Amino acid sequence: MAKAAKKKSEGSDDDVVIALPVKLGTKSTSTKKISFQATIPRENIVLTKADNLLTFRRVKATLAVGKVAAQTAGNQKKLPELEDVDHEITSVIQTSKLGVTDDCYTVTLNFSLKEIKSESKLEGFAGRDGLLTIHSVDDITADELKEAKAEDSDAKKE
Repeated sequence: MAKAAKKKSEGSDDDVVIALPVKLGTKSTSTKKISFQATIPRENIVLTKADNLLTFRRVKATLAVGKVAAQTAGNQKKLPELEDVDHEITSVIQTSKLGVTDDCYTVTLNFSLKEIKSESKLEGFAGRDGLLTIHSVDDITADELKEAKAEDSDAKKE
């Protein structure tokens, strides 16, 4: 039997654990989820925090693309000025596959079609600059982790 998920951090939609500028890649769709690869500049988050928040976690977050007022959050660098906000979604997102290079992190953001109800809610996000605002972070269960890793492995085979 799967162990219950352990809360890492919690809050309401008004609470912010962290806000990160992201560059979204292309949209990938399966029967259960829609995924984007997000690139995050390393200057905006340290590795240990990125690992704790973004490696196989369930986050409640708002993803917005378009104009985001430049702001400073904690020790973060200035966030970029973006064009007018034209797409925004608040949802539970399952994260996976944190990658690290000299200048950025990459993470896969998985949106459950069951959660968002319609693929059309994520139209217009692919290939855009945006802001990922994380409101809460949970661990995923052992069964969910096994399923996520199997899906990632299957995706590599295609």
